[in-house]
Amino acid sequence: MKKSKGVLLPLMVTLLFILPFIAFLMTTYTIYLKNQMNKFDIKINDIKIKSEDIPEKNVSNSPIKDIQLIDIRPNISELKYDIKELNYYNLISLSKSSLEEVNRGAIKLFTDEQQAINEVINAYQNNIEYFITKTNDKFYVYREDYELEENVDEQFIYTIQIYYTLNASNAYLPTNTLRKAGYPVLAFNGKSTGGGKYWGILAGLFINKSDAVDFSNNMDDKQITELTGFSIEGRWYKGIRFIGQR
Repeated sequence: MKKSKGVLLPLMVTLLFILPFIAFLMTTYTIYLKNQMNKFDIKINDIKIKSEDIPEKNVSNSPIKDIQLIDIRPNISELKYDIKELNYYNLISLSKSSLEEVNRGAIKLFTDEQQAINEVINAYQNNIEYFITKTNDKFYVYREDYELEENVDEQFIYTIQIYYTLNASNAYLPTNTLRKAGYPVLAFNGKSTGGGKYWGILAGLFINKSDAVDFSNNMDDKQITELTGFSIEGRWYKGIRFIGQR
């Protein structure tokens, strides 16, 4: 019996000192791990911030295939323009953005600027497709709800084609750039005599060819080249048709 007590006493004394020491080591190690995790989180956050600062690269250079007419106008529902703020230039950015060989609606000529602007604002307010071209003191207004004159089957309109391409994206992107700069241009989707599709950029819509010529002569070739990257020296006059409400 005395022998058992002699063995237990040293064991209890040993445990009394060892257990607190083990607990101390575990607490210290836990604190160390927590500090390391905090440092790790900081590094991750730093990496995320740096990656967000790097602009995304455009990795897609493939052409857009089989594209029909695309609407490149800003989302009208998000633009909450005050009517008093609307003018010739921001009305261009909100206007019809593309045409084909034959189109609904018609074009009217106005010599009173305010009357022309009112026609366009009315179309804008009522979600009616429109387009406006200013040349000298004349305003040509297109609206898809305009009717043709009596006993007229179609309206032949002059325009200026400043660009030709077989790739849709090559037409729509510079069209959008020019519209933002205040140029009255539209993308054009046409067909060649062989039936193949092509795209282009049209500048202005005119009833009289003489006005188309004046407009073309006053175009800023240098600025357009700087904005788009292509020259418009070889531009030509083109005719497209409008058929009213038929």
